[in-house]
Amino acid sequence: MKAIVPLDLLYECLMTIHYPFYDVKSSFIINVFNACDSKKTNDYENTLVIPRILSYITNMDGVTYKGLKEKFNSCGYSRRCLKAGIDKCLFYGLVETSEGNETEHLKQDTRIVASTAAAIYMNELIYNPSYLQYACEDTPMPEILCVPVEEKYNMGEFRGAKENRMSSVRKMLLFIEQEELKEKRRIVHTLKMNAEEYLFEMGIRTDGKGVWISSKFDGVVRKIDRIMSE
Repeated sequence: MKAIVPLDLLYECLMTIHYPFYDVKSSFIINVFNACDSKKTNDYENTLVIPRILSYITNMDGVTYKGLKEKFNSCGYSRRCLKAGIDKCLFYGLVETSEGNETEHLKQDTRIVASTAAAIYMNELIYNPSYLQYACEDTPMPEILCVPVEEKYNMGEFRGAKENRMSSVRKMLLFIEQEELKEKRRIVHTLKMNAEEYLFEMGIRTDGKGVWISSKFDGVVRKIDRIMSE
């Protein structure tokens, strides 16, 4: 008889290798909402650059390294943040090339494509409460949006309060939504770009158009409510 492991339990096992909280160094599941540990105020680039990289490469059905840099430069992303995001995607296999797994290995015309793992992250993981519960522990956020780890896991044990863990997910959702609002302000008001056109290339493709990541958070909230009712 085959054993069926619930996905939430699988994510928990893969993200909490040695501790009940997110074991960033040991886990092979990465936090896509933290590219370079930037704690600068209003630095939405650190939070969103990896999801935008994965969305853009997927939506364009692959791009050259030069084209990727030019696109993100035109959208106001810093070289440092973009490099950190690409390096993380390469190292963890979210994107693929024929030139190695560091930006230093890439040529201008090197073609970069999204891996099957990228689709799992963008279609499943970023909308999964278990993933977000751990990812928020590695995401630089305002203190008011952080739930202390000891309150989530009862001083390092798995008997932590479920309501605190789900509260951390709700706050993570709010944070991502706020980050996308900052991005939208820069895109529309500073760079004078059309938001719909921007999202068609850089957003989550849904029904033939691009949308903000946060536009699909209603489904996450329903999952949270279901978890809390169990």
